[in-house]
Amino acid sequence: MWHFRKIVIGLAFGILVLFGRSVIAHTLAEQDRKVLLEACQSLKANGKTTVCLNILQKYSGHGEAEVAGKTGEVIALRGVPFDVPGSGDALVNLCLSTSNKRYSAEQLKKDETWCKIAKGGRIAMPAFDYGNLNDYVAIANVDSEGALTRVEITGHKSELLQLASVLAEKYGAPLIIDSQTENRVGTKFDKKTFVWVDKKGTRITVESLYERIDQGRVFIESASEVKMREAAGQMKSGIDKGKL
Repeated sequence: MWHFRKIVIGLAFGILVLFGRSVIAHTLAEQDRKVLLEACQSLKANGKTTVCLNILQKYSGHGEAEVAGKTGEVIALRGVPFDVPGSGDALVNLCLSTSNKRYSAEQLKKDETWCKIAKGGRIAMPAFDYGNLNDYVAIANVDSEGALTRVEITGHKSELLQLASVLAEKYGAPLIIDSQTENRVGTKFDKKTFVWVDKKGTRITVESLYERIDQGRVFIESASEVKMREAAGQMKSGIDKGKL
């Protein structure tokens, strides 16, 4: 029965993505929308999930807040915007601010590692707070114009699950993806992934498992970063197909 359901979901997603513009020219019926939403949520790749949800939203006739994972709130990092030239400098100032409880601004300014835009646009921020996450190292990236494009924080699994609840209070219901990960000896562990995407395409992803069974992570990607990764994935897929 489940095998048949997977086939149905796969076919539904194929119709949605490949023929969305020509086949789904009118507002979707509620039952059809639910089937296609399940198809989007069943995808394992976050990039494909986002593409699927964007197409579904366009042809479903529903508002953004009614599609899981889509938020009407602008996603930022503690007030620092993404994809805005010079926002990296604002992030450096935030890193040096008095909100850092472990290090003083003087200590951080003297250190050659912390709170500086390093080669390649990397910014390492110690004892950084985000939501309920406290005193963790955050790694951010800026592009050639100094615009913030990505930030990542790893933490304890339980804290990441709590963070998902905190984010849901601000950004609404997330897209939730249930999957499993396997260690070297074949033991499987359940993993939850929570995703929010704003109008611009900036995306927050919270993973309950990352590298270790007691560790999770949150990362935020700007719209330009998401598009770049999706384009790179499509290019790789084309190269792989060419080897068949």
